[in-house]
Amino acid sequence: MIAGAIRRLPEAVDTWSATVEPWRPVVVYCVRGHEVSQDACAALRTRGLDARYVAGGLESWRVEGNALQPFAAPTRMRCITPSGMMASGSPFSTENRRTRPT
Repeated sequence: MIAGAIRRLPEAVDTWSATVEPWRPVVVYCVRGHEVSQDACAALRTRGLDARYVAGGLESWRVEGNALQPFAAPTRMRCITPSGMMASGSPFSTENRRTRPT
């Protein structure tokens, strides 16, 4: 994976495209930069997003010497506010955390 990338299934673009912040440019890629990334890019553009794809895909990215990292599935969910603190009222905030009897 490209560092900082979020893995999304291209066949589920209808579902996850609604979560993309509309003011952010989106870059998609696949292994070789052909139909998979180009189709996902086109689908995002039809939804009004500023979408682009990596020409040549992940293979080209690697050959050009750019950094890659192995995919690691998320191990837990955290609700974080822009300030970096746990969101108040979230199931993970300290005010909602159950305490163990002593």
